[in-house]
Amino acid sequence: MRAQSRTLVVSAAALLLAACASTPPAGPLDVAAWAPPVDRQCEKELPLELSMQFDLVEKMLQGGRPRAALAHLQTVPAAAKARPEAIYLSAEAYRRIGDHDFAAERYSELLRGCLAGYGHRGMGLVRAQQGRFDEALRYLQQAAALEPIDADIRNDLGFALLELGQLEAAAAQFATAVELQVTNGRAQQNLVLSRLMQNRRAEARSLARRFELPVETLQALEQEAERRTALRSEIQKEDS
Repeated sequence: MRAQSRTLVVSAAALLLAACASTPPAGPLDVAAWAPPVDRQCEKELPLELSMQFDLVEKMLQGGRPRAALAHLQTVPAAAKARPEAIYLSAEAYRRIGDHDFAAERYSELLRGCLAGYGHRGMGLVRAQQGRFDEALRYLQQAAALEPIDADIRNDLGFALLELGQLEAAAAQFATAVELQVTNGRAQQNLVLSRLMQNRRAEARSLARRFELPVETLQALEQEAERRTALRSEIQKEDS
């Protein structure tokens, strides 16, 4: 039981880091890097007015205004509220508010269909926020299978693996995310973090130089790696 509580402490710290865009490493819940797939139209045509409404809701979510986003979704015509894009946006808003149950209910409506990959991603993020990383991993693996070239999904999958102590597998996902999107700062920082946790410091510092990470960012990542490594060592001792 004590080991389980320790794991939740790790996940709570990860969420705290992710909530602050200026504090590395940014985890899977970093709002600033969110890239909604609303441009993937589930039908051939999206009415212009509806497209503009969804675009406004996206901007509100990106700006950290999930309640305003939900309010604007309420102005969408009743028939349009059943569209996968609207369901996805509402699920994202509820997740950011912290209503995990309702967010999960909405994401589950997307597990089949044109946004299935993002439905699985959303479910994975909800379970991660709840500290249920085994479940999060399964959802994010399915999301990556459905959307293999989405860098954010790869980063999220890597973060779940990192939380579960699967460091080499996590690093592989972060590296893939960086290659898919060379400007993905979250994946860059998480790749450095994973190498630090593997005690591959020379490689981590080489990556930090390559990514042009500020010195203070690398120092924060080193401190985070030490904290996580020490905590996992405590958990292993308690389990033995």
